[in-house]
Amino acid sequence: MPTEPEQRRDRTNVGADLTQRYRERFTASAAAFERASAVFPSAINHDSRHMAPFPLTFVRAAGGVKWDLDAHETVDLVMGHGSLVLGHGHPAVVEAVREQAGRGTHLGGSNDLEAECAEAIVAMVPSAERVRFVGSGTEATLLALRVARAATGRDTIVRFQGHFHGWHDTVVFGNRAPFDRPTSAGVPESTFGHVRVLAPNDSVALEAALAERDVAAVILEPGGGTIGKVPADPAWIRALSAATRATGTVLVFDEVVTGFRASPGGVQAAIGVTPDLTTLAKALCGGLPGGALVGRADLMGVLAFGDGRGKVAHPGTFNANPLSLAACRAVLPVLASGAPQAAATRSAERLRASWNEAFGRAGVDGCAYGEDSTVHLHLGDPTPTADARLAGAAAAATRLRARLLYHGVDLLGPHGWLSSAHTEAQLERAVTALELALGETVDGQAVPSSTEG
Repeated sequence: MPTEPEQRRDRTNVGADLTQRYRERFTASAAAFERASAVFPSAINHDSRHMAPFPLTFVRAAGGVKWDLDAHETVDLVMGHGSLVLGHGHPAVVEAVREQAGRGTHLGGSNDLEAECAEAIVAMVPSAERVRFVGSGTEATLLALRVARAATGRDTIVRFQGHFHGWHDTVVFGNRAPFDRPTSAGVPESTFGHVRVLAPNDSVALEAALAERDVAAVILEPGGGTIGKVPADPAWIRALSAATRATGTVLVFDEVVTGFRASPGGVQAAIGVTPDLTTLAKALCGGLPGGALVGRADLMGVLAFGDGRGKVAHPGTFNANPLSLAACRAVLPVLASGAPQAAATRSAERLRASWNEAFGRAGVDGCAYGEDSTVHLHLGDPTPTADARLAGAAAAATRLRARLLYHGVDLLGPHGWLSSAHTEAQLERAVTALELALGETVDGQAVPSSTEG
C-alpha cells in the first residue's frame, strides 16, 4: 500500500491516467492476468472477480490483510466473500486443517467429524433439527427447493427481487434487475414457469401469491437482498412466516451469508423467526468449501431411504469433506460465544460512520450503510430508496474498486465484510483510501468500470 505521503502526492496528481498508474503499480498481477487469459474465459473463475483494468492476484493473507504478487499489503474487506468472520489464518482453523490433512483429505466414506459438526449446528441454529452437508451455498439452495417440492407435492417457488441464492437454474431469475428475465444465458424459459418474483417487504403481494396454495417454498435472504443491500423488515418476515404456515408453504431462509455471522444462530436467532429450512455455507467451514441444508425433521425426511413420499436424490463427492469439517469443528465453538461477531460489528459500525464522514468532506453524494458486520457503498443519493438500490444505483460504487485497490483496500464491488481480526490501523487505512478515491472522482477523472459482485 502507498505510504501516507505517497497517497497525498497521488491526490494532487489526479490528472494522470489511473489505468497506467495501476498497471505500473501491479506489474506482477498484470502478467498473471495475461497468463490466465490464455486458459480461463476472461482470465477468472468467479464472475465478481471481473474488473478493469485487471484483477489483482493474491498470494497470502493474515488477519485483516492480504498481499498480492507485487508484495503490496491490502486491507481485505472481501474476507473470503464473507466467509472469514475470524479473519485470515485463525490459529485454531489452521492447526485443525493441517492435522486433518495428515490423517486424510478424502476417506471415501463417512468420517468421524460429521456428527460432531452437525451437533454443533443443531445447538446453534434454531431451525436445525436435521442436517445434510453439501459442497457450497448454491448446492444448499438447490437442495432446499428440491426438498420443499418433494415434501409438499407442489412445484412453484416464490422468491424476491434482488435476493441472491446462487447460480442454479431456478434462482437465476429475479436476483438482479431487470427482474423479469434470467441473469444468465443457457437457461430454458420453461424453467421460470414455476417461479414467481415478488417485491420484498410487500405483505399484500405475498398473501396474494400464496392464496392458491400451490407454492412449494418461499425463499429469501432474511438479512435483505444481495447481502443486505436492501434490508428486510423483520415485521415483514414475521408476517411472511405466518402466511407460509397458514398455507402449508415451506419457508426457506438463505443464511449462506448471514449464518453464524449476523449472530451465532444467524438472522433467525436475532429476530426470533424460525424457518422450515435454512441454507448455510461461507462461515460454516471457516473459509474452506462446504455448506449445509438444515431444517425440520419431517421435511428433511425426504432425503432418507425408505421415506414413503419418494426419496430426494442427493449424492456429492465432496459432501462432508473431512478437511472442511475439520475447519468447521474448529470455528463453530469460537463463533458460538458471539464475541467475534460483536467485534466485527463494532468495526463495521466505525468504518461505516467514518466513510460517511469522508463522503461529506469530499462533497460527493453517496453513503456507506449496512447491518451487523457488512458494509455497502452507494454513490448518488445519500439516502437511497429501496428501488434505487435494487435497480443497481450502487453500481457506480463498483467503479471505485480499482481506485481503492490502488490505495490498498479491496471490496467485492460495493460490498464488504469486517472480521474480528481487523485492527484500528487497518480501518484508518480504509478511510484514507476512500478519501483519496473520492478526491480523484471529484476532480473529474474517469473511473474504470468493474463488475458488481
